[in-house]
Amino acid sequence: MKTTHLRLLALVAGIAIFDFLFYLEAPGLNALLLVPVILTLVRLSGRNPFGNRFLIISSAGLLLAGIAVSLYSSATSILAYFGTFVIFLGFSLEPELKSILATMFQSGLNFFMAIPVFGSELSEILKIKKMAPTAWKVMKLLLIPLILLFLFTTIYRFANPVFDHWFYYLDLFFRSILEWLEKYLEIPHIIFLLFTAGLISGIIYRGRHTTGRMIEEPQTDELTRWRKKRARFGSYTLRMTALKDEYRIGIMLLFLMSGLLFLVNISEIVWISGSYLDRSAHEMSKQVHEGTGLLILSIFLSMVIMLFLFRKNLNFYPGKKKLISGSGIWILLNGILGLQVGIQNWFYISQYGLTYKRIGVFFFLLLVLTGLALLWIKISRKKTIWYLIKSNSWSFYVLFVLLSLIPWESIMVTYNLRKNAPSVDVQNLLELSPRTLYLLDERKELLFKAAPERKESIEKSLNERIEDYMDWNNSLSWQSWSLSDRLAYLHFHK
Repeated sequence: MKTTHLRLLALVAGIAIFDFLFYLEAPGLNALLLVPVILTLVRLSGRNPFGNRFLIISSAGLLLAGIAVSLYSSATSILAYFGTFVIFLGFSLEPELKSILATMFQSGLNFFMAIPVFGSELSEILKIKKMAPTAWKVMKLLLIPLILLFLFTTIYRFANPVFDHWFYYLDLFFRSILEWLEKYLEIPHIIFLLFTAGLISGIIYRGRHTTGRMIEEPQTDELTRWRKKRARFGSYTLRMTALKDEYRIGIMLLFLMSGLLFLVNISEIVWISGSYLDRSAHEMSKQVHEGTGLLILSIFLSMVIMLFLFRKNLNFYPGKKKLISGSGIWILLNGILGLQVGIQNWFYISQYGLTYKRIGVFFFLLLVLTGLALLWIKISRKKTIWYLIKSNSWSFYVLFVLLSLIPWESIMVTYNLRKNAPSVDVQNLLELSPRTLYLLDERKELLFKAAPERKESIEKSLNERIEDYMDWNNSLSWQSWSLSDRLAYLHFHK
């Protein structure tokens, strides 16, 4: 079978499978089942889904995200699934790519650029250009006879009951087709099918564009020495003098900033070990989030200064060891500052419980510490800014996929409603995903104890949400199955 014919069959099969798995369904087991379908579609399109290490890593990431969706069906896992799919598709379209940034542009544009390719292949298969004149001629010849045939058949059926009975099964056949069309081709379903067709065609057909390669090919990981042509006598001496001045400025800057950051870290240690735990939730929250914001600014400015200092030929300056050592000290002090914000956040959680924002602070701190380590590698090993961007994007990818594999909402409920919890934010717990309702129901006595004056309203709100959730859950099919939904179902059907 020709590749063009195989791709067309894969497109039709892919649309049918996606429609069966996802139409009027919630994300769950269907997301995991779609992973082998995506890999098969890529293979049928003539590409190898496991052709290199980046394809293997990205397909593994897609599989892990699919498992996370089938387990928890959380917003984090769904977002990770979508992201890993886009990245895997980009690598499958351009196996030479190595960066996530380039693959995202490659796959994003491919959903638009694949449509003309599909149209061209379909035209070739159906031979539309050759057959169009003949088909139009046949249609013109048959149009009037068919209209007259339908008209006289209708007249004879009304006139003769026996003749009309002969068409009974034909009527049933057409009626069943119309019922099917009425059921499955409603406006929302048509829109869903069009979206599905665009999605599947973007997987199967490779658009005629090389955006990813255009982004990546001019880039390199290794710094090269930048030389100017001599414009006049003594230009080399002038350049060396300018480079020496940059070196001296860098040394002074790093010395002053490291000293300042050292004092900041000492004051943070004194403050954390002193009055921090005595502060209110509002004060702790303000300090943690403001501290995180200032940390972002501090790290960002540090990176900008480092990148400015270690641009071009200063990386090849003969006496740069002191500058690199000073940079290492400054990076280390920034890392210590980040760890102290993490300690503050942990104290905050131990007193007032887990929330999405507090988990997000830890996630961000991991990214920051990874970014600082990569910045040190960039400086000490003469790497480019492109290396820094590429490496940081991969660290974000790995951390986010791992983040999606953890049932954060369940952890929030069980941790916040532990028996020795100093305080409980009842309202925050009641606003979590419905999939945590069975955990709240198991621990509702602790909820009532945390806010005894609101016992009736809490119980009423909880019961209403449970009833709505079970109605919604019962309306779904097996495609939407997830472990968290199953646990909730079993709890409420004891």
